[in-house]
Amino acid sequence: MELGYPDPDEEAGIKPRLPQESFLHIDAYDADAVPEQIRVYEETLAEYYRDYDMDPSWGRRLVSLLGRRRHSPPRGTDLQTFCGVEGSG
Repeated sequence: MELGYPDPDEEAGIKPRLPQESFLHIDAYDADAVPEQIRVYEETLAEYYRDYDMDPSWGRRLVSLLGRRRHSPPRGTDLQTFCGVEGSG
């Protein structure tokens, strides 16, 4: 999760999301359909990332992010402590 506010001088786009039918399954799971849904999403997201001069591969970006465990809070650390937030509520 990232918190912040947008730069008013920079035009921001809306990042495409993984289609719900690729991960929400009710009473049945169609494993044969998932690769095509991910392929289409990868193409859609690549266009978005190119607009921001970023690596257009969703898969590579995901693996890279998951590999950076040093940015994750240690087990048992609550979000307030990790973020250094005091006095919420």
